[in-house]
This record gives sequence, structure tokens and C-alpha cells, in this order.
Amino acid sequence: MCQALALKLARKLTRLIHRSVQILMWRAEPLFATAATVALATVCLICCGCQTMQSFQQVSKTRAVSAGQWARSGFEAMHQGHFRQAKSFFSKSKNEMPGDPRSLAKLARSEFQQGNVERSISIMERTVEQFDDPALRCELGEIYLKSGRWITANQHAEKAIEKDRHLAAAWNLKGKLAAAKGEHQRALQLFQRSLAYDTESDDIQMLIAQTYMKLEQPMRALSATETLLNRHPPNRQPESAIIAKSDALLAMQQHPAAIDVLEIASNRPDCSKQIFFQLGKAQLHAGQQSQARLTLAKGQQRFPDEALFTQLAGSLNELPNADVAAPHRVASVKAEELQRK
Repeated sequence: MCQALALKLARKLTRLIHRSVQILMWRAEPLFATAATVALATVCLICCGCQTMQSFQQVSKTRAVSAGQWARSGFEAMHQGHFRQAKSFFSKSKNEMPGDPRSLAKLARSEFQQGNVERSISIMERTVEQFDDPALRCELGEIYLKSGRWITANQHAEKAIEKDRHLAAAWNLKGKLAAAKGEHQRALQLFQRSLAYDTESDDIQMLIAQTYMKLEQPMRALSATETLLNRHPPNRQPESAIIAKSDALLAMQQHPAAIDVLEIASNRPDCSKQIFFQLGKAQLHAGQQSQARLTLAKGQQRFPDEALFTQLAGSLNELPNADVAAPHRVASVKAEELQRK
């Protein structure tokens, strides 16, 4: 629209000025003729500038779309565990939008996933210094926390809170720091404060459930996981929450309920190996040896390259054949293997 209006105006003014120039030149008024010529040139420049601005906006829009496509490819690669490929995609996204802090943060995450901790920190430090964004600062603090530098992580959390006291990520980071120190009651308070600022966060809700389990309060943990699961349709519920719910039920000695929850999850087409591990554990706790064998056989069939299923099958072979074996005896046989990924 801008270009069309400018061209229309330019044509009208050009005809008018051109006629004026001819008249002024005929009357030997060079000064006015010069002024008219300058006016004509100005109109042309405005027209060209409008075209240039439109072209710039179109290029910027195209590059933003391209950056988004590369970023989506990067997240998909990270989800599949292809961290080197994800890094390449995020680098291309950054090149399309070099001044975009989100692209830089994604690149830093992919570097961290590949084990390039210092490289990841370097990218995030520069990004935080350039944009001074509290949310980005919290991401940097998370990297420091995971690399064991708690003091620096806490410093970034404090700075983020100074900038925005209602930022859920900052209180979440403080909670993780408290949990890392074994201060679970303090961590719970911080996670609850974080949830108050981001009430729909699945991640924070999971941290609260896990903290209740560490505080040996499985009933509260069960309530927290059910709150999370109720936000999602049955076929889209996060597996981590399903496993957390079964853990709480097992801790409350509600083995049949835990098994029911896990059996439903094991029938999902996107079911992971962790569900089979957890189901096998629940069946072992309940003394259902033959059912545990069937579960682990299904797991071996579905995940043939997973060595842990072979180890678990070996553990089951050491048990008595009767399903009436005492639950505490059954559960004690290499139960820790079931909790490993």
C-alpha cells in the first residue's frame, strides 16, 4: 500500500513540477527552476525509500520464518537425542537472526546437551550481558547449577529476582538449589512460590510432587501428580507424571492401583521403556512374578537393543516360580535395576 500511494503521488507531482520547471525556465527564473528540480528529486527519493523499506521488511520477515523453521528442526532433533544435529540447526537459526536472544539461548542449550559446558556458558553469558533479560539469566543459572557451580547459579537467581520478583523461573531455580543441598522443605516452599507465578507449569508441578516424595509424604505427592495429569487428555499425559503417580501409589502400598495406571500407559503407541520398567517393578512389589515376566518379555520385544531387559529377565529367573512369593522378598531382588534408565 505504501509503495502504491507513493508511486501515484510521485506521478502527479512529477507532471506538476515538470510543467512548473518549463514555465520558470521560459521566464528565466533559474533559482526557482533549481528549487523545483530539487523538489522533484526529493519525491523520487521518497518513492525509492518506500520501496527499500518494503523490501527490507519482506527480507526480515523471510529470515524470521527461516529462523523459526531451523529452530523447530533443532528442537525435534534434541527430542530424538540427536544433539549434534540440533546444534547445527540452532546455529543456522542464529545466523538467520543474529540479534535474536532466543536463537542464542537455543544454541547454548544444544551445546550443553552435547557436553560443551564452557561453550554453553560462554554463549549465555554474552547473551545475558547484551540483553539483560531475567529469564535468560535464569537459564544461565540452570547451566551453572547442572555443572555444580551453585554459588554462581544462586547469584544469577538473585539478580533475576531483583529485576522481576514475579518471575517463576527465578524462584524455581532457587528451589532447585535448595533441593541440591538436601533442604527439601525449603525447596518445597520455593517451588510453591514459583507455581504461584506460573500456575499451569507441568515442570514445577512435577518438582513439587518429587519433593513431597523426598519428604515421605506420598499422599501429597499423589495429589500433585493427579493435578498435573488432569490438565491433559488421557492419551497425551506425560509419562514422567504417570511414573511419579505410580511411585506414590507404591509408597502407599496401593499396588493394584499402580499396576492399573501403568498397564494403561503401556498400551500407548508412544510408550517408552521407562513405563515397562515401572510396571515390572510394581508387579514385583505385588508378588506377581508371572505378570512381571510377561511385561519384561514385551519390553524385550519392543526394545531389543536395551540391555537392561536382559538383566531383569535374569533377576526374574532367580526367583521362585510361584506368584505367592512374599512381596518384600520379590521386590528385594535387584529392584534397584528397575529404577535405572
